[in-house]
Amino acid sequence: MSTHETKETQQSPRDRVVVTGMGFCLPGPGTATCTSKDAWQQMSTGAVNLDHHGRFFGVVPGDVRDLVSERCPDLKARYLDKYNHAQHYGLVSMLEALAQAELTPTSPELSGAAVLTGRHGLDEPVVAYSNALAADSSTTAEAARDLIARTMLAGNTMDVFLAQATLLSSTGPAFTLSASCATTGILIGSALQLIRTGESDLVVVTGADHYDPGRMAHFQELAKTAVADLDGSFTGVVDALQMRPYDRAPGGPNVGNGAATIILERETSARERGAAPLSRITAQSTRRGPLRSAMAVDLKGWGAVAAARRCLAVAGATPDQVDYINGGAEGDLSLQKMEFHALREVFGERAATLPVSSQEACFGHSGAPLGVLGVAATTMMLQRQQLCPTAGCREVDPDCTFDVVTGDAPRDADLRYALSFNYGTGMVSSAVLVEAL
Repeated sequence: MSTHETKETQQSPRDRVVVTGMGFCLPGPGTATCTSKDAWQQMSTGAVNLDHHGRFFGVVPGDVRDLVSERCPDLKARYLDKYNHAQHYGLVSMLEALAQAELTPTSPELSGAAVLTGRHGLDEPVVAYSNALAADSSTTAEAARDLIARTMLAGNTMDVFLAQATLLSSTGPAFTLSASCATTGILIGSALQLIRTGESDLVVVTGADHYDPGRMAHFQELAKTAVADLDGSFTGVVDALQMRPYDRAPGGPNVGNGAATIILERETSARERGAAPLSRITAQSTRRGPLRSAMAVDLKGWGAVAAARRCLAVAGATPDQVDYINGGAEGDLSLQKMEFHALREVFGERAATLPVSSQEACFGHSGAPLGVLGVAATTMMLQRQQLCPTAGCREVDPDCTFDVVTGDAPRDADLRYALSFNYGTGMVSSAVLVEAL
């Protein structure tokens, strides 16, 4: 248990930022995981929703366009027809988050809201762009108009925020960030800055990605070819093995589709409008490991160490105050070893008793949504004073330096502060400090 009374954060009431809504559009058991209740049911039991024709892949079930129509019947069909999967995912998760925050797309509080989205995968933009490039003299005028509209709306990584900001008619800041799997963790830091500098009192942060299973399989076959003349260490298609974060046999990352959204607000404004804050976001920091390679893994985790220390320093908190870590493990053995070292470096001997878990194997390694998903999961755990287990982990890696939460039920805990980590290609690390209310 941490010493909660040792040092309070030094933020003024005007600088305090809270989560007021969370929404999802993620793989689930037969139906999509959309609400906080749905997500908690999956994460608190360590459920694994990864399956696609015998491979471990996270597919959002059902017709996502229908999910958008159910939640926003006023959205014209001609717009929905032009939107891609990632845009549909992002709209569903945003509408769910707004509902929990007791807002609608026409709420006056959203007129100046910032709309920030994270994107990582390129499947959707490539499809839209390729289809337009394939047009020739036989293409009809109507088909050409359709191709141009789809390319303008979905042929770039701005696609999701275009759909969201348009629905909200927001005049606030709106942009897309792409920083691999650390993307929306970094965006949470951007949201804190926008609120604290007075740019906006409310920020919608979404991560959304869609990957095509067939293209992923093709890429894995290409990877096998790439190492065919090497030492034979490549074991085959990664999605043929289940991801098991912190396990002695982690398997490898299984990709998943979907989106996650959180609503961040200035705490004073949220309480004035009668909202019920779910958690407080105290600080975020991003750092990169000191590598001269864009693809290598910093096994010492210096980027993660620096991000955690900076995050705590900005918040005026100490490592002893942190009660839980929502880890960034994705079933990759190298990143797993990196995190073992990084947490030991930050927390010292206390790391051995510090609870850590990851929920990535519930829905798959979804890319851009991961930062928001980690903060949302952490928020729900702080609310309930319970820790979700690590989905997929059955036998903890003997080299592990901390207390991995395992099993198929949540663990009771005394929680005030938690850190949520994400790591991206190039060893970019994000740390977010979340506080219980």
